[in-house]
Amino acid sequence: MVKLFTPGQVYLVYNPGTNLGKRTHALALSVNSVVHEIDAASKTITRLHWKELLDMIGCSAADLLSHDHPDFKSVVKNDSYSEADWLEILTHNPQLLKGPIAVYHKKAVLCTDPKDILQLEEAWEAQLNRS
Repeated sequence: MVKLFTPGQVYLVYNPGTNLGKRTHALALSVNSVVHEIDAASKTITRLHWKELLDMIGCSAADLLSHDHPDFKSVVKNDSYSEADWLEILTHNPQLLKGPIAVYHKKAVLCTDPKDILQLEEAWEAQLNRS
């Protein structure tokens, strides 16, 4: 599998058309001058790459989905899906993502608030201290 996320680089997987996405992106740029953007709304993210993100965050695919999104009820018919099913739903419906996902050095955080990206600050500082 080709890794989507290179250690030492900052990535933001998000929908740039949302207010939360725009605000999180702005904050990401204020703490790191280079942020690799991955537009989840227009770029196909494979199941393997979603799995890589889930492993870095430490959650399930269902945890990344917004139950408040207008499309949720039409896409998700019940809650008795397997993890593979939830991953498939996420892969084909990235608009259901709760918020941006910030990635740095094998750590990722789901940003339901722009300030959540600051949880990666510890990883940034640890990497800077090694340099």
